[in-house]
Amino acid sequence: MWLRCGHVKALNGPLSVGLGLATATISLIALGWLLSTGGRPLHQAVAKARLQWYTPHAISVTQPSDLHGRVHKAGPIDLKRFYPQLRESCDADRLRWTAAAGRDNLTEGELSSLQQIPCFDCQVFVNHMYKVIYLRQPKVASSSTLEYFGLCSPERSEETGCLRAWYLTTPIPSAKEVAARATYLPLANISKAQVADLWDDYFVFTVVRNPFSRAMSQYRTGMLSNLVEPAECATLAEELNWDSVCDSPLVMLTFCARHPECCIHGAVPGVAIKLIHLAPLAPCMTTPEGRLAADFVLRQELMEEDMAELLQHLNARQGVPKLTLGPMRVTANVYSLQQCKSQSAPRHLVKEVTVNQCPNQVGHECLATWQGLDAREQYCSAQEFYSGRHTHCKAGIAAFYADDLRLLYGGGLHQS
Repeated sequence: MWLRCGHVKALNGPLSVGLGLATATISLIALGWLLSTGGRPLHQAVAKARLQWYTPHAISVTQPSDLHGRVHKAGPIDLKRFYPQLRESCDADRLRWTAAAGRDNLTEGELSSLQQIPCFDCQVFVNHMYKVIYLRQPKVASSSTLEYFGLCSPERSEETGCLRAWYLTTPIPSAKEVAARATYLPLANISKAQVADLWDDYFVFTVVRNPFSRAMSQYRTGMLSNLVEPAECATLAEELNWDSVCDSPLVMLTFCARHPECCIHGAVPGVAIKLIHLAPLAPCMTTPEGRLAADFVLRQELMEEDMAELLQHLNARQGVPKLTLGPMRVTANVYSLQQCKSQSAPRHLVKEVTVNQCPNQVGHECLATWQGLDAREQYCSAQEFYSGRHTHCKAGIAAFYADDLRLLYGGGLHQS
């Protein structure tokens, strides 16, 4: 068990016994914490004080994050995950993991290392004119978020409110006074100290999602990057079903390392693609010390509501232009639950997949099409992935995404 901060009404059965006294105590603790921290948002104070003893199993598979809205930013995420001069160590760790996963007769140390998720990159977007940093997380309506703000290009100026991947070097038009700043340069051309200063000065936001619901979506997306041809690939991929993946999500990476011909782009890129979609949320929204690296957290489940609040905060800043955007529209993608049948097919299905392989840029030249595999579990709801014969899956996913669950439902303890 671990300490969790949340809503008392979420508890049922034996766990709710005695919560009347606990609720009164929590209210006093919350008030004291609120007064002692300079009056941070009330929902943070209540969440931090509502320490309830129960396991992650008490969290519904569709329950939105308790951590949301305006939060306290402690600093940047680990620079090795996005800063060009420091990414070599992260890339090297991923290469070592992939090489080990593809071999037999491993040492005890190598076997142990394969139980740990290899290092992965974080996607950081920026708009210098509006002083905004967006920490993109896969499978949390990130495509809808980028569509809403727009992607900057030589034809699309920062003045529109667009975002660009910070590592890109193509010049993007902006206001003259913005382009004249010493930090209006490609990420590779500014120092670590300048990155830290910009992180402190800019408004940083990210989007999160219930880890159980997200894991289901991650699995279905991961299956689509498996190839049908050569002929044996579809048969080999049958070992990757929801029951095996939920117990150990890293088996999807191991599959590409051991069968590179069955994954889009082979072993190393194949593992990287799977890893992007399997990666936990916490490393790309917290500092190396585990504290929050963002000013605002949106929930995928309540995206339109939270986006409206985000814009209010952005436009309340002094000395920064007002950002005017139209209504938010969350779009479904090819990986959403479509044409569901509430059943599991005998085998994975063949599906033609067309995706943008460089989603951080604009242009049709990045589109790729292949015959992939659509997961055999054609369910209509996230709950079906955790019930019946899949009941065991909640424990596996809770263990793999433990840091995410603590961060999103542990009352923002990483903020203090």
